[in-house]
Amino acid sequence: MTAAKGSINIIKNNLCKLSITSSKKAEEQIYFQASILDQVRNSIIACDLSYNIIYWNKTAEQIFLWSKEEAVGNNIKIITPEDKRSHFKAVMEKIQAYGFWEGEITLIKKDGTIVPFI
Repeated sequence: MTAAKGSINIIKNNLCKLSITSSKKAEEQIYFQASILDQVRNSIIACDLSYNIIYWNKTAEQIFLWSKEEAVGNNIKIITPEDKRSHFKAVMEKIQAYGFWEGEITLIKKDGTIVPFI
């Protein structure tokens, strides 16, 4: 009975090692992809379905003057002028429906400066 119990432990340990190794590789891949997004010269902002910011790259920091730490977790309204929110909502609906959107939109920096984007 002792030998069988030991074999099960070995299998469990190997599975645990495999899981940790896979997790570490996935973590490294995510870090690598995020570092690529931080090198892009366009602002990249990702939101969840409630329009809360979940990703904010370095170019977004430079353009909008909000650090990643300040922006992530906030609603996208922080960069949307109040008088443009209905247009912005329509844009977001098109992105959800088609996976992309092309056009012009007006956004706002942390200091209140209005910025048109094409």
